[in-house]
Amino acid sequence: MRTVLLIESEKLLMHLYTTLLEGCGFRVYTAISGGEAIKLFNNNRPQVVVLCIKLEDIGGTEVLERLKAIDSSIPVILNSVYDYKWYKSDPCILLADDCLMKSPDVSGLLSKVKQYALKSNLLAEQYVNTV
Repeated sequence: MRTVLLIESEKLLMHLYTTLLEGCGFRVYTAISGGEAIKLFNNNRPQVVVLCIKLEDIGGTEVLERLKAIDSSIPVILNSVYDYKWYKSDPCILLADDCLMKSPDVSGLLSKVKQYALKSNLLAEQYVNTV
């Protein structure tokens, strides 16, 4: 089953994204804080991570850095209400595989998650075929 770790500080958005991703066939692990996200990432190794920048306990860019240190092959999509130009001074942003602005139209987010999950599946298949 395709898996995604959804890290979102706003409960309403978490519910919306979870419902939509599950409707697309994903198993969704959810975290509202950075600490919880890191634990879930370690225990489940999702195919894709969707990461909100503004978290209560640990900043999103620090979470991004920690996740990539654990496993840099898992794609992380930053999802924020803030324009990414604002974050350009933080080099951790460059670790993200993609960046999206939060929008009432979630089709862009769903499309990106599907794209990275498919890429992850193809890489896994290639690895299995070479072993």
